Parts: sequence; structure tokens; C-alpha cells
Amino acid sequence: MLKRAALVLAIFLLALPAGATSPKQVTLDYNRGTKTLTVTADHYTFAPTMHFVKTIEVEVDGVKVTTKTMTGQTNNNQQIVKIPLPDVKPGAKITVTCYCSLFGSKSAEITAP
Repeated sequence: MLKRAALVLAIFLLALPAGATSPKQVTLDYNRGTKTLTVTADHYTFAPTMHFVKTIEVEVDGVKVTTKTMTGQTNNNQQIVKIPLPDVKPGAKITVTCYCSLFGSKSAEITAP
């Protein structure tokens, strides 16, 4: 009985990465008026509290300025996060990397208006 339970657990754990998907696309929008970056990560999941975009790292001109950690996803198709960036100057390069809680990541960058 114990061997069977161990086998089922091993199969389940090996199958997790196969079912996990990294974010497919990351869209960034910096609003100069509100000094806020909106990050939209396209990431399908059937269980947004277990498999989700967990971490979002933000760099400005190559310097990490913030890391956001989530406990779930906005909905089954996207993670949407608003991040205040009050010190961004026009022309600065904003780079964002979104990490799946199970597997993979996706990055995007924009130039601040």
C-alpha cells in the first residue's frame, strides 16, 4: 500500500511541470500622470490559487526597483498588477519579468514616455 501511494505521488509530482505553463505575453503600460506601471501577464490556469504568476520583478535602467509577490492570479487568463513607480524619468527603460509559480517566466520592456 505504501509503495502504491509513493508511486502515485511520484507520478503526480512529475506531471506538474507538464501541466504548468509560463506566461505567454507580458504587456506594460506606464502612466506618467499617476506614475503607475500596469503589468498584464497572459497566463492561462485552471487553478488560479495554485498555478499563477507568482512573482513580478521590475527594473528601471537595469536596476531592480521592486519585486511583487502574489498569492493567486487575477483570473484564469491573466495576472494584472498596478505598481507605483514614482521616480521614473522620461526615456527610462522599464523591464519586467513575470514568473509562474510552477514553471517558466516571460519578460517585456518599454521606454517610459
